[in-house]
Amino acid sequence: MEPRISPVSLGVTDLDRAVAFYDGLSWPRRVIAAQGVAFFQLADFGLLLYSRAELAADAGVPMQSHPSQGFTLAYNTRSRDEVDEVLSRAEALGGTITQLAQNAV
Repeated sequence: MEPRISPVSLGVTDLDRAVAFYDGLSWPRRVIAAQGVAFFQLADFGLLLYSRAELAADAGVPMQSHPSQGFTLAYNTRSRDEVDEVLSRAEALGGTITQLAQNAV
């Protein structure tokens, strides 16, 4: 299994303000017209911004006030077989699968 993370998703309290911040830094946006999420392309991975509530819903977990709930990491595999292997290993190591694997858009 090749270790790689892509993308990183941040849950923010004010999506418009967060988008304006990264736009102000001139970070390139990948998808401008998306509703409820902003996609920024960085050198080796993407940064996605969601409202905290939308991020919790996307992860399939209840919204809580814990600061650690404000981000998710995605692992993109090279094959469907690798998806099954990664999820099985994570679960065997005590991880909780909160959402089934999805095909990348």
